[in-house]
Amino acid sequence: MITKKDIFHVVVSEPMIFDAIHYAEKSLHYTFNRMGSSNLWDRVHNIVKRLIMESAFKRVLDYHEVQHDLLGNTHC
Repeated sequence: MITKKDIFHVVVSEPMIFDAIHYAEKSLHYTFNRMGSSNLWDRVHNIVKRLIMESAFKRVLDYHEVQHDLLGNTHC
């Protein structure tokens, strides 16, 4: 069961946002449109949200010294 202490607050920094936007700009036309949206802004917004959360999750893993690899990452 999930408890209150299992939920954490994500502090989003400017570098996280800028890195995500930069990646989204470069990768937009190479990503699969899972949501079926023709609106480019919605697609960029979703890519940026996903990347910010990925970055935050990696920080949590690093903080707790959980080993992980980045073998599946796209190099853009």
